[in-house]
Amino acid sequence: MKHKTFLLFAVLVIGLLCGPLAANAEKEGKVYRIGWLGPTYRVFDKVLVEELRKLGWVKGENFVIEYQAWGCKPDQIPALAAELARHKVDFIFAVHTTDTFAAKNATSKIPIVFTMVGDPVGYGFVSSLARPGGNVTGVSSNLIEITGKALQLLKEAVLGASRIAYLHNPARGQLAHQFLEKMQSAAQTLDVKLQSVQAKDPKDFDAAFKAMVEGQAQGLVVLSSPPYNSYVSQIVDLALKNNLPMIVLGPTYWPRAGALMSYAPEYPHQYRSAAHLIDKILRGAKPADLPVELPTLYEFVINLKTAEALGLEIPESLLIRASEVIE
Repeated sequence: MKHKTFLLFAVLVIGLLCGPLAANAEKEGKVYRIGWLGPTYRVFDKVLVEELRKLGWVKGENFVIEYQAWGCKPDQIPALAAELARHKVDFIFAVHTTDTFAAKNATSKIPIVFTMVGDPVGYGFVSSLARPGGNVTGVSSNLIEITGKALQLLKEAVLGASRIAYLHNPARGQLAHQFLEKMQSAAQTLDVKLQSVQAKDPKDFDAAFKAMVEGQAQGLVVLSSPPYNSYVSQIVDLALKNNLPMIVLGPTYWPRAGALMSYAPEYPHQYRSAAHLIDKILRGAKPADLPVELPTLYEFVINLKTAEALGLEIPESLLIRASEVIE
């Protein structure tokens, strides 16, 4: 009897030890399918793929990306998310807040990793930053908490500015409203009169800038978001044409295109952090147990060529705080 009990115990122990190994063995050779939902940014995309390679995931060998990029048509996002869910991809990488909304609505089972989401708890994507719950986790841009910082930097750059315009997209619904509230609160603190200007798409840009001029705006804050990211040159040109110093809450490609300044988390770091979350999920972790990551690196870029074109002299106190100065 003792001998049989020992044999049974041994079989159970071996099963417990070998079970995970067998499961992993079954996954060897599997090619995982990543569903990409959102716009593609060549520089950032390469960062994600390269970081995954460092973690042992080689594109074309053990994972492939199924792109559902919506370009300049954000109204397509829900249908594209539903398509990924129907294809039963292994998980979804959601680039922006609007993409994450669509992905979460499309599936409650497929793991979702997001980036560049300003307030994941406020939007209902996760229960808390520490314990997301559900099938969603990711990397927050925390943009909603730094809107006031952008306004402050612009006021420092444009000495004496008391009227500043804020260009935003009302089509983003509750998200747009929350950012506007934050901006209005910051303006009140900084003793600035904020002019809220809306533009849903490129056909609204001319009228929006005309309204800024008529409102005697002395500067402009832009929230980098769809569809503005697809019309950077047009927005930059209109700001210069109307002599409006502009700071963008968004990536550094804005000042490289001629915007006066940009301030935001370091976007490549967001993608590298997302790659590590993806790695953990592919190795068996659940999004519910993976804390949302917050940015630790920020980029503040100033374009001195643009400052000269606008007739501005940027204070030395601002220049020394910049992570990059374009001359």
